[in-house]
Amino acid sequence: MSQVPLRWSTRTTGEPIAPEGMLAPATVVRPLLDRLLREDDEALARLRMVASPRVAVVLGDAKDLPWIDGVIYLRRASQVFVPSWLELELDVDVAIEALRRRAPDLALPATWIPEPGWLVSVADARPPQREVLREHREAWS
Repeated sequence: MSQVPLRWSTRTTGEPIAPEGMLAPATVVRPLLDRLLREDDEALARLRMVASPRVAVVLGDAKDLPWIDGVIYLRRASQVFVPSWLELELDVDVAIEALRRRAPDLALPATWIPEPGWLVSVADARPPQREVLREHREAWS
């Protein structure tokens, strides 16, 4: 079976895309958690979040996402969330099929950051609970 080359380019045309999510690498997870802890319960209920030892991903409408320096803002492309400034140089469904071959156990939807090659399932994303945010904050201290 041949490998499908997955090439990306920077979006240079079209309307600006409103983000539908954000990925915080380890260096900015703590500021993200601090910001989320300042939100009221109603605002938190409009978001969905997953966290791993390396990153945290928050999904939601652009108007509900916190703005944090250093995060990667995401747009949805079929079953994956990708950096909002990138464009796949291949049909997204073909790319997802190639992605499934590379990571057959990955539950979709997922966040896909080509460099450094992060794949994070967001299938289990849930509204962040204040107590869990505090626990994560302590773990990231």
